[in-house]
Amino acid sequence: MLVMRRRTFVVLVSSMVAPLVSVLPVAAGLLIWGYSFTKSQLTSQLLVQKITCTTLVMLILSLPGFWHLRRPGPDAALASGGHQS
Repeated sequence: MLVMRRRTFVVLVSSMVAPLVSVLPVAAGLLIWGYSFTKSQLTSQLLVQKITCTTLVMLILSLPGFWHLRRPGPDAALASGGHQS
């Protein structure tokens, strides 16, 4: 059976944790920057094109893969001849 000394274990774990300590703050900073950049770009482009959130949601729900998210609206009874299923 192979026995590891405590000092060896501590050195191995420390050598694995040290890169994480430097990488995780950088990754968090990039995620925050990406979120704010995307939000500002999307907002400014939608304002220029005069697209509201309601229009954007309706556009997304009209795509083929999002049919399961559609809910019958108040005019669903009119479209189905007065019968709701």
